[in-house]
Amino acid sequence: MPQFGSLFFVVELKGSKSHTKVVQGVDQTLEETLRAAVERARREFSSLDWEYMEMRERGELFVDVGLTLTPLSDEPLVGMWDLESLEASYGAGGYTNGTMHHLNTLSRYGGLQATLQKERQRRTHILYRQDYNLVYELIRKRDNSREMFTPRILYDGSNDFETQYTNTIRLLQDEGKRKSYGVRNEVRVGIAALREMEKCIDQVVSG
Repeated sequence: MPQFGSLFFVVELKGSKSHTKVVQGVDQTLEETLRAAVERARREFSSLDWEYMEMRERGELFVDVGLTLTPLSDEPLVGMWDLESLEASYGAGGYTNGTMHHLNTLSRYGGLQATLQKERQRRTHILYRQDYNLVYELIRKRDNSREMFTPRILYDGSNDFETQYTNTIRLLQDEGKRKSYGVRNEVRVGIAALREMEKCIDQVVSG
């Protein structure tokens, strides 16, 4: 006989962003784009029982919803979040202090991430928010880390250091000058909140 009369599972699906990405069409609303992203997720991971997972009496389904803003220009541009504006936005939304990340040596620009206060989580079904600059993707590693050089290879001056240094300079001087990098906003919400977002996202997001 089992010791407990019930049990539950906590399952996290990581690395799915590239499989659910949808680019907004010229004549497409954000609502249509969001619905298309949700439908693509259902198709890409069709082995999951989505109808069952959305039954709140069986458990809670949380999803990360991200909006990427990329500058359109004939020349490459880099978008950056203004930290003062981000802090004001997070404060108005009822988020905790969170963690701030500066973009290189720029004191006023970077990213922010924070959880929502518990009371507001229960009312809004929003758990977490993060905003970051996509320019870091230029040099991020396969494991998504951004550590350039380890202290060991710096101290040793090994071949690994020479290789990483050469590759980094090549990226910054070549590929980094040809592509625009935008900014991204992500929120982690319950499925009920996602359905509400599908109805009003065009009214609350302006460009």
